[in-house]
Amino acid sequence: MAPISKLGHRTKGRLLTYLGLRCLAVILDFVVMAIPVAVVVSFYSVFRKMPVEFLKLHPGESPAEVTEKLGAHFLYFLLAGYTLANWLYFAISESSKLQATPGKRLCGLFVADYTHQRMTFGRASARYFSGRPWVHIPVIGWLYLILDFAFAAISTKNQSIHDRIAGCLVLRREEIN
Repeated sequence: MAPISKLGHRTKGRLLTYLGLRCLAVILDFVVMAIPVAVVVSFYSVFRKMPVEFLKLHPGESPAEVTEKLGAHFLYFLLAGYTLANWLYFAISESSKLQATPGKRLCGLFVADYTHQRMTFGRASARYFSGRPWVHIPVIGWLYLILDFAFAAISTKNQSIHDRIAGCLVLRREEIN
């Protein structure tokens, strides 16, 4: 295994590749998690006999309009369910033997503690809750993502904010093998 000290000194090109892979992994994992939400909302709209109202939803619609069309109770249930599913998705995937979500695996990345060992479920949960929920808050989410990637770019071990809080690293398989 490569010593931790060597992992923090990526060349500029390798750093940009690494950050690009982390960004792509975030997008892939978002798509994986968005599909079940879309299915749930679709079935709910049909169940409530309002598929036409559901189809009229569009990006940029005000929260009041969405709440009016789908109902506040359903949106709270959806948010709670999504947060629970999202936490389990990340914590179980990153604490598994594969040490990665499907998005990270496709990008050749994995999450480990400082000794490159698999994280516990508790540490993976701490990693999730120290950063991921912020991403889902409008405006704040984009700001958090930008700060998180900037932090990963300038920190010596290329750790994002939630990596540092949880005491873990996101590594490329090729750096370890």
